[in-house]
Formats: sequence, structure tokens, C-alpha cells
Amino acid sequence: MPPTYGSVADAYAGVMSFLNPANTALNATQKAAISVQDVVQQVEGDDTTPVVSYTVVTTGNYPSQFLMRLGDLQRSAIRVLNIVMQSAPFGELAGLQGVSGVEIAPYSEQFGLADYLSVEAGRVSH
Repeated sequence: MPPTYGSVADAYAGVMSFLNPANTALNATQKAAISVQDVVQQVEGDDTTPVVSYTVVTTGNYPSQFLMRLGDLQRSAIRVLNIVMQSAPFGELAGLQGVSGVEIAPYSEQFGLADYLSVEAGRVSH
């Protein structure tokens, strides 16, 4: 599971420590392909104040068997998130956070799926 950060400044510090030459998680070529740009401090021009925004840019050639258009990627992400929003854990989280309007139901009810299998308990015979 990826780490969670309490603020943008914490995430920025995590990225920078990851790119630190002493960190061996990436080799020098991989680190050279990653840059941090557009760093914005809470007080403009004061590097001692927390970072409130930054951009991570990766460069290089990344071979892929299949090219995916941005719209396809966005549509796939939307579909995955829609399924997650209809899951029991998401409903539980919404309840814990006091979010209203989240209704969770079995997929068969949501999408009108037919039951093709039924099970009955009975006496075991041999």
C-alpha cells in the first residue's frame, strides 16, 4: 500500500527523499528521468515555508504493447470508481464520515441481473 501524507508538503518531502542520491530504490538513470517542477511555497519566494504545490514530470521512452488515448484512460478510471462507490466498504466509509446519498445494494438489484443458480440446504445422503 502506498504511503499516505497529511499535507502537500509531506508528499513533496517524500518525493524529494525518494530522489535523494543516497536512496537506492531507483538507479541513476531512472532518477534522471524524474524531475520536480513548478514548486510553489506557501509564501512566494520564502523557501522556508511549506510547499503547497508541485509537479512531478517523468521523461523517457516507455514501450507499450497497446496505446491508450487519454479519453479511454479517463473512461476506465470513471468505471472503476463507479464500481468502488457501490461497494460495501465504500458505503461503510461514507457512513463513518457522515456522507449522505450513498446507497449500497447487491449488484443483482442494482443492475437487474437474473439469478441463474439457487441453493437449498438439505439432508446429506450417500
